[in-house]
Amino acid sequence: METKVCGRCKNSCPTQEFGSYYHKVTKKYRPGYLCRACRARKTADYRKKNPAYRQKLRVQQIARKYGLSEVEYQKMSESQNHCCLACGKKPDYPLYVDHCHQSGRVRGLLCSGCNSALGMVEDSPNVLRNLAGYLER
Repeated sequence: METKVCGRCKNSCPTQEFGSYYHKVTKKYRPGYLCRACRARKTADYRKKNPAYRQKLRVQQIARKYGLSEVEYQKMSESQNHCCLACGKKPDYPLYVDHCHQSGRVRGLLCSGCNSALGMVEDSPNVLRNLAGYLER
């Protein structure tokens, strides 16, 4: 088994314990210089020192997945009074972007519970109607 010394803790670990990166000059993947545990600590330290990091990632993810800019997301949230469109609750965390899985069209912003509920019933209005009927028995 091939091993490598971690650049931070100086422990000798199997090369599988190191992430890999693409070396532009040799055009090959090479093992990283930190073992898995040190990489996790380094990442956690960075996130602690940079609290805006998580928000930046969220904005990038929303733009990539749904085509919404940060301004568009904020306008949508403000137009809903920062409340879930389904239940009307105002959560203390950012609302989730709900979208049609077939067309990709953004429908609105939902709380975690409502977004999960829609996912569980696979966005089926029939299942939701049946569930409502079941609850009203």
